[in-house]
Amino acid sequence: MGPLPPTLLRNRKTQSTPGLAARALQWIAQLYAIESRIREHTPDLKYAARQTEALPLLMRFRQWLEGNVIGLPTQAPLAKAFGYALRHWQALVRYTESGILLPDNNALERQIRPIATGRSLCTSF
Repeated sequence: MGPLPPTLLRNRKTQSTPGLAARALQWIAQLYAIESRIREHTPDLKYAARQTEALPLLMRFRQWLEGNVIGLPTQAPLAKAFGYALRHWQALVRYTESGILLPDNNALERQIRPIATGRSLCTSF
């Protein structure tokens, strides 16, 4: 399995269905491996790689999600996660339509974390 973003690794231990959760993370790791490989490419080359590599992988991932969400209890955390991904599919794949967009917003969240932390500290006094 390739590198996973820390936000996914944090939640990895809380999954109720380890086999399915691990497989879902493998799909995501493959997508991040593509992004890691094309990180320094031009936007045009990123777009081309996303169209030829990431988008077909995402389509197979969607089929896998649809096939596996059915067998899960409705209220299971993994069923909720799979359902969320499927409900927000257009937003999930939008980054493949551009060489400029990123597949996640982790960089932005890291930038605003000090602001949010400072705000919560100010309200506790």
